[in-house]
Amino acid sequence: MAHLFRRAAPFVLLAASFLLLYGGVVRHLVHDWIRDENYSHGFLIIPLALYFAWERRTRLAALSLAPSNIGLIIVFGSLGVLLAGVLGAELFLTRVSLIGLTAGSIVFLLGWQALRVLAFPVALLLLMIPIPALIFNQIAFPLQLLASQVGETALRTLGVPVLREGNVIVLANTSLEVAEACSGIRSLISLLTLGIVYSPAWARSNGGNFNAEINYYDIKVTNAIAAIDPQVTLNNCALLGDAASCALTVRTSNGFVNEIDGTLDNLDSIRTKGLDITANYRTPATSAGRFGVTVNATHLFKYVLTASNGFVVLDRKGTERGSPDQAFPEWKGNATLDWSLSDFAASFTGRYIDSVIETSGTNVGHKMGSRFYSDFQFIWTPSMLEQRFAFTLGVNNLFDKDPPACWSCSGANYDPGTYDAPGRFGYARISYHM
Repeated sequence: MAHLFRRAAPFVLLAASFLLLYGGVVRHLVHDWIRDENYSHGFLIIPLALYFAWERRTRLAALSLAPSNIGLIIVFGSLGVLLAGVLGAELFLTRVSLIGLTAGSIVFLLGWQALRVLAFPVALLLLMIPIPALIFNQIAFPLQLLASQVGETALRTLGVPVLREGNVIVLANTSLEVAEACSGIRSLISLLTLGIVYSPAWARSNGGNFNAEINYYDIKVTNAIAAIDPQVTLNNCALLGDAASCALTVRTSNGFVNEIDGTLDNLDSIRTKGLDITANYRTPATSAGRFGVTVNATHLFKYVLTASNGFVVLDRKGTERGSPDQAFPEWKGNATLDWSLSDFAASFTGRYIDSVIETSGTNVGHKMGSRFYSDFQFIWTPSMLEQRFAFTLGVNNLFDKDPPACWSCSGANYDPGTYDAPGRFGYARISYHM
């Protein structure tokens, strides 16, 4: 019993010291996770780090532990950073010192080899700490300028008269600000963090391969550039008396609606949440060839557009917007079965799009049914030509599925941005590999 107490005593002392020194730091950090949507993923970081540490338990158990007093130097250095952060009211320093304290404690209690094994889980903790505003703005503004330059170039290419002043794009009848949210840094922070890849050892044996990946995203774009549906604008003006919507509605002298301004504008925000799932498996080589399957799926949890200072709230999930055409199905996915043997390869791909409901036009509530498209491809890479040439035959929409009718869509009464054009499409291709 005394032996167990002596072994546990350093860990108990460390935990008590941590609560005393870092209780306030952790409390403020959790508060930021709740308040700042850029870092709401922070709640997932510690469980993920613990999981990756647990996954390395076999390697840790195989180590001959060699605690090092250098770990104490790292711990005291981290406490110095904590003190500097407290005295200078710099939250970033107090939080980064937490990572240093963790690394130093591992070295002091377990040794350098243990830190090498746990390097990834410890480094992962950095992603839970918000970037200082000074650094964030230094990165975000150049990206805003880049986004505005790309937008200006695209508009000029399309023949649209445009003037750019910094991060503001001036059109003939409106101005669009490429806001901080449009820089992409918020998406980069969240999407960099929330990726999990699983590739078990059993699937890699004998030349086989299996891996699965799950990505959760939660993105909010403020001052987003988008357009409100004209029908929504008219309803909000006529039925709800929204001044901003009425300002976009132009009437004739006798009161009839002449036009509705549905051009792009800076809205309040767009908030979207979803889950991307990917899995693929390839068998070991056999006398019948090598087989593989790849599955990709996306589930949309939320897509909400807010405008007019919160007066207009549109839930897009599971709907078809209509002109300009865009669908927001809850589920989208594709799966590919492939086979290869010597000079030959073939694949069959199925693509699924969930049903959606029209929310505008003369047929509001019309259900556009789900669709499943099938594609087939055959490839021959002859060895006699050193496999530099590839001869490909393929058919898209093999079973000739028509897109669902869309009453509110422009053009040919379907959404070409989401669904295949009507008809079966065959092709032949010759390619040469340098």
